[in-house]
Amino acid sequence: MAKLGNIFNKEEIKKEEQHPRRIIKWIHYSKLKENVEQYCPARDKEEIESLADLIQATGEVIENLSVSKLDTDEYKIIAGHKHCQACKLLVEERGLKEFAFLPCIVNNVSAVQESFRVMASNGYHTKKNV
Repeated sequence: MAKLGNIFNKEEIKKEEQHPRRIIKWIHYSKLKENVEQYCPARDKEEIESLADLIQATGEVIENLSVSKLDTDEYKIIAGHKHCQACKLLVEERGLKEFAFLPCIVNNVSAVQESFRVMASNGYHTKKNV
């Protein structure tokens, strides 16, 4: 809680300045690569088609994908694999080029943090040995 004497003190840090800004970068689906640690693939094409139908009905992908930079122009998906597959289907099979770019947040995290985020994004799924 702020002290009464600091109410007008400009040195007090605002809450929104304490957190790093997340900048959304629009990345073409062909630049997004599957993560080999992803253990929850789509069950079947019907699941991806259903998600594609929802994205098409909404008119946009409403959830940002979480990615990490691989190369100059390539990114590894941390979370959002199915959204990427659905957009690929919308563009390549339905000819809807407006879904070619997906909203992504580029994370600069260690390999351990990345692995944890993959698990956390699939936390409600049971990992199956394949």
